[in-house]
Amino acid sequence: MKHVRDAAEKDGWIALSVSGSSRNLGDQIVESIEAAKAKYESIEEAPEQDSRITAFRFAGVGLSWTRGDQPAKSVGRQLRELADSARRNGTSVLLTVDELQGMDREQARELAHDLQDIVKLDHLPLGFVGAGLPELQYTLLEDKKITFLQRCHRLRVPPLTVTDAIRGLERPISEFGGDIDRGALRLAAESVGESPYRLQATGHACWNIAGTRRTIETWMVEEAINEADRLMIDNIHLPAWHSLSEQDQVYLGTVAALGGSAEAAEIARRTNLRARRLAESERRLELSQYVERVGNRVLLSGLVPAEVANEETQRVLDYELSDAAAPAPQALGARCGQFMPRAKASCVLRRGHKGGHRSRL
Repeated sequence: MKHVRDAAEKDGWIALSVSGSSRNLGDQIVESIEAAKAKYESIEEAPEQDSRITAFRFAGVGLSWTRGDQPAKSVGRQLRELADSARRNGTSVLLTVDELQGMDREQARELAHDLQDIVKLDHLPLGFVGAGLPELQYTLLEDKKITFLQRCHRLRVPPLTVTDAIRGLERPISEFGGDIDRGALRLAAESVGESPYRLQATGHACWNIAGTRRTIETWMVEEAINEADRLMIDNIHLPAWHSLSEQDQVYLGTVAALGGSAEAAEIARRTNLRARRLAESERRLELSQYVERVGNRVLLSGLVPAEVANEETQRVLDYELSDAAAPAPQALGARCGQFMPRAKASCVLRRGHKGGHRSRL
């Protein structure tokens, strides 16, 4: 992201930089706007239009007014004013947001709404570049209320190798004056697989567990791997599972129940879905990288591990078994049936009820 910002500024753009993991993204954007105003002297404040009449006398004596208390400007309004000022000065604004995978859903929706209005409706020169771990395509980018981000052009980074993981773990530890045993480093790197998120989670956990110790040892890595497992389940595996339709969950759950690898014919025998629907589910899951097809076999990719899919499937089955075991609702007891001449109807209350008769409940 730094290279993107540097290139934009070199071409004369006004670059704003924030982190998506911030608890208050709006405040960060406002601070970045204020910093840009201080850096670029040509940026003008938009004129304030709000004023309030405080006195008025008829008979030509006069009218007086003072500027009222200005309401705090929204983030969207401040971005719009900055982009408009940039347009008047013949340049553009670039907003870069790093750590997208850590962004709060509500903050993401608000920002996406503002960006869409400024760019699509106001036609102002505001660019957006976001960066995040690949796993966000199964979380933030699946949110149907953030279509602006879904329409952005995506560039994918290749999967991590063990060498990438070793470098990604060792370098920051060394830069901050720490060290890690060779065996511990290898163990941590091999646990990462191809996931940048898991690399980040494992490295962060190692550092926290080590505390004031300068050297990260094997037992610390083992605890860090357990912590990374928990984070992966909570932040990646479960959101990915629950973003699927019921039909696709059935398909994925069937593959998981068969050990994470199954022939297409076996999947068909285990489900009540028609061939066309099975093919549609497989294709959707393959495109979304939940499964991969190797010959006639379908394999789980690891996005939702078999144990997670099995546990979530069992959770649904537990409710279905509870429903089947529940006793049938008791039939309504015998009614009173006393005829009421005035109402020309029989009493609908239970036999032996207290008080007067009623023709309706």
